[in-house]
Amino acid sequence: MARHIIAVGLLAATLAACGGVRSIGGDPVKTSLPQTLKSQPGTNPVAVCYVGGDPKAADIVSAVQEICKEPGSTVSFHSNDLVFNDCPLMKKRRAVYYCTAPAITPSGAAPARPRKGPPKAGPLQFPQY
Repeated sequence: MARHIIAVGLLAATLAACGGVRSIGGDPVKTSLPQTLKSQPGTNPVAVCYVGGDPKAADIVSAVQEICKEPGSTVSFHSNDLVFNDCPLMKKRRAVYYCTAPAITPSGAAPARPRKGPPKAGPLQFPQY
């Protein structure tokens, strides 16, 4: 019985430590790009170091959007890696995203979204019983 209590205690401590790693590592930070990265026309690649988890998590995507050169850029996930990168020990994972600048119209402003008006309504029709 004591072994079971110790095992459950160790499991709980391990899970608590895994959740604490994210708070110790902090927010994602900018790092160098992989040497084998192929550029895509019209995009700006950005790499960030982060603590384990999903590389497409909201906090990582928002950090990448802040790093992108053009405000309002859209970001798309490219790849992630764990080995042989310049990330610090507590943030050993690296994610690479492409920043795509918003389209510019000849007038110099971003294109406006089409406005949706209220639906066109006809005369009210009631079912006949």
